[in-house]
Amino acid sequence: MKDQDWKAMIRFLEVLPKSGDKELTLLKAHLVIEEVLTKILAKECVNEKYLNEAKLQFHQKVKLVRAYNKITNSDWVWKALQLLNQARNHMSHNLTAQELGEKMSSFTNYVASHNSSLFEDKNIGKFSDFHMAAFATYIPLAAYVNFGPTVSNIKTLLTS
Repeated sequence: MKDQDWKAMIRFLEVLPKSGDKELTLLKAHLVIEEVLTKILAKECVNEKYLNEAKLQFHQKVKLVRAYNKITNSDWVWKALQLLNQARNHMSHNLTAQELGEKMSSFTNYVASHNSSLFEDKNIGKFSDFHMAAFATYIPLAAYVNFGPTVSNIKTLLTS
């Protein structure tokens, strides 16, 4: 495994809590994915200062990254990002845990339907299915930052 693969994995693992606190896990997953979206945009910038001054929201970054970059073999990522953002927005504006759980499950189930091999083994240890779904969404984006349009295989990154 290349150093850049490890850096992306380490960044994800150091940011996401392993505690089981759903709200904190959702917030941190959203933030770490937003961070990588910003890196993708910055990679294409001539003057990054103006990107930062734009103070773009998550959904705007997703649209711009999709418009300006071809992330191959991962078309499902765009819908996953939309579902993740919906869950985070729901949490920010509502207090009911049941509805939040449903939004998080929608995201997790959608990602699992496109990455079933990641969810086959329950030997993942401390990580929930939501953690795995967030990771599966994060890795194609992080790989694009590090390697360009050729995206590494998620299963390979996890098992290396």
